[in-house]
Formats: sequence, structure tokens, C-alpha cells
Amino acid sequence: MAMRVFVAPGIGRLGTILAIGLALGAAAGAGDAIADDPPGCGCCGCNPAGFWTGSEPLPRDAWYVSTEGMAMQRLSQALEPVATLGASPTGAVALSQNDLDEPFQAGVRLLVGHTFDDSPYQVEVSYYWLSPWDTSAQVNDPTGVGTLFSPFTTPYGVSPNPFVDNNTLVAIHEISRLENGEVNLKYTLPLPTGDPTIALLFGLRHVGIREGFDYASLPVAANPVFVHAHTNNNLWGPQIGGLVEYGCHDAWIRVEGKAAICDNETDRDLAANVNGAEANHARLSQSNTAMAADISASIVWRPTSALTAKIGYQALWCDQLALAERNFAPDLASLTNATVQPPTDTGGHLVYHGPFAGLQVSW
Repeated sequence: MAMRVFVAPGIGRLGTILAIGLALGAAAGAGDAIADDPPGCGCCGCNPAGFWTGSEPLPRDAWYVSTEGMAMQRLSQALEPVATLGASPTGAVALSQNDLDEPFQAGVRLLVGHTFDDSPYQVEVSYYWLSPWDTSAQVNDPTGVGTLFSPFTTPYGVSPNPFVDNNTLVAIHEISRLENGEVNLKYTLPLPTGDPTIALLFGLRHVGIREGFDYASLPVAANPVFVHAHTNNNLWGPQIGGLVEYGCHDAWIRVEGKAAICDNETDRDLAANVNGAEANHARLSQSNTAMAADISASIVWRPTSALTAKIGYQALWCDQLALAERNFAPDLASLTNATVQPPTDTGGHLVYHGPFAGLQVSW
């Protein structure tokens, strides 16, 4: 059984708060640093070199291009069981989304940046994508007489429907894809010599999450049941963030956070085959407000003026999503009637996290 972490409904908001807090903290830290250093007094005079005042800025290049390899794991909020062994309320959970194995998937990030002459401004364009999560799980009735109950006639097994309940086998399959694109303007704050580098970030972000979820079962007294749900999430919106770098010579520690409030343009496709009767629901499109936030910590090593290496860890939070696993099981009457459009559930929450490493070439 795969290990899954419960994602609390507010964790996306927590990530947003952390990212915004980093940006505001950067601005506040700049003001404090300037206020603590009187005019005409450098850091080596009034502020002896220490952890906070012993930093050197990372050299800024006119142009730079970086490529990073990354790996991320998808964590979702588990919903109700997909199947129970026995009737509610005593029936045991036989199968749920927690049984789907979602290991780390590999991806690539590309970034192009430009520094405007000797100004404090930089512009960066980045994009990354990951290999899709593609995973399945199933459960067999150990008794062989059909004591597995479906999520379509809840509470499970209390009023069983022979077309979807009393199953000997229940199987699920999930596929999920993630991509992210950003355009950001960075402004490096003017701080006294020796202080860490602090920058504010303003930009635009797009997050694409595309998912499919399949359900299949074998009722004892009816034909097999097949249900397919497909969802697209396209998050577009402005973002703010902050960046702090501390180091000297050729090595630095970097912490960066960003948060975006987005318009989430969603699509939902739903199709079912119950006891030989097909019901294909027309695509349902709508939009809702969603949030995306990420934070990362990395070590940057610059062995030459043209080459920079980095390694770190990152996490991405996304909130108010239409996830396929939340949209495959409306009530049976709606599922089997193609003229009825069940509402799209946009209450999903996802967390992605994992390491990254890459190289940057500058000129």
C-alpha cells in the first residue's frame, strides 16, 4: 500500500501566507537594515562582520540560461472510500485513493533571465513539466459472493443497487499531469555592504493540472460498471514573492517564495456505462478563484564567472482544484442520465514537493 499524506484543506492558504510573508519580510528587513546603518557608516565600521553582515552579493549577469532536473511527489486529500467490504456503518474500507502509488516523477525546468544593465531589475521566464503520474489499484472480494459496495449509493450497502453494488472486484486508475510557466520581474533592494541580498518579485503565473480517473467494478447480478472522469485546471494569475541570498566567495544559500491568486478555468468530462447503458455527459466548463504558492531552498555554487550550479528542495501548493478523483462519483441517478449535468467539485487541494539540481550558463 502506498504512503499518502493527508492534505488539510487550508494547506494551500498556508503556503500562500508563507510566500507572501517572505516577500513582506524582505521589504521590512531592507528598511531595518538601512535604518540600522547611519549615513556614512559602512558595515565594516558600525556593524562588525558576522552571520548577517558578512555576505557578498551573487554576481549578476547580463544574460543567463539554466536547466534543472527535478523530481516531485503528488500528495492529495483522500476522499470517501471507493469501495467498502460490508455495509455501512461497520463496513471496512476496501479501496480508496490512498491505495494508489504516487512516487516521485522526474521533470525538467528551463529558465532564461536578463539583467538590465547596472539597474536593480531582472526579468526571468521559466517553464517546467513533469512525467505524468499513472497508477492503478484494485481489490477482490475475499468471500466471492459480492460484498464490495460502491460509492454511488451511499451510505455504502445500506440500500444496495444491484447494478453497481454487490461487487466481486473494484478497480481504479488515475493519471495526472503538472506543468508550470512564469514571467517575473525581480527588484534587488539597495542594502548596506555585507548584508544578504534581498529581492522582491512581481510576475504572472500559469499552472496546468490535467487528470483522468477511471472506476470499474463487477457486480454479481449485472453487467460490468465503467466510469471515466477527466478534468483540466488552467490557473492564470498575478503573483508576488521574495528572495533572500546569503553567502560569499563562490557559495550562497538561497530561499525564495511566491504566491499567486488565479482564475482557474476548468473543464470536466464524465462518462459512464452501467449495466450496458451508456451515459456521456457533455463537457462542463466553468471558472473559479484558486491559489498557487511555492517555496524553495537551495545551495548555489559558482566555480567560474560563466557557470553556476545549484541543488535544493521545493514545494508547490495548489488550492480549489477540480480533481478527477473528486468528480467521478455523483449520485447514481445523475451519473446514468446524460441530460443531467452534475456540478463540478472544485474543492481539491494538492501539494507537490521534491528535490532539484541544475546548471546555469551566464554571459
